[in-house]
Amino acid sequence: MTMLNRGDLENFGKAEAWETLRSNRATRDRLDVDDLLIANHLAGLYEGHQIVADHAAFKHEPERMVALAGEGAPILSEYAASELSGHLRMPLQSARQLLGDAIEIAHRLPRLWQHMVDGKDRSLAGPGRRQGDAHTELRGRVVGGCAARACGAEA
Repeated sequence: MTMLNRGDLENFGKAEAWETLRSNRATRDRLDVDDLLIANHLAGLYEGHQIVADHAAFKHEPERMVALAGEGAPILSEYAASELSGHLRMPLQSARQLLGDAIEIAHRLPRLWQHMVDGKDRSLAGPGRRQGDAHTELRGRVVGGCAARACGAEA
């Protein structure tokens, strides 16, 4: 990944500007998909069955489990989103949304998730993903167009 040399910007023509914008968008989209992949992996480290096994040797109250995605998706430790929020210095609601979106896609739309893992579909990334916080419309977009296009009848 190359960063813009801002000193060169004044020498850009239209072609260079368009190409740089396209390249930047593709990079952001790839990083947004990577964030979803990593968030799903992180969620797995906080799943209920994992937490129970980790606490088997201790004599204290187990962590409270919370659902961040829809019915049938794994439940996570109550600390998953707050720790993500703290480490990335992002609002707690944004951390919950990122984890919930990753879990939702991975567990409820497995073929779409596999396309993302394989690098074939970046349609879930992009501006709607980054507008984020509580306003992300990712689930609506998944149920709508891009899931139907990438997964056929699965959506």
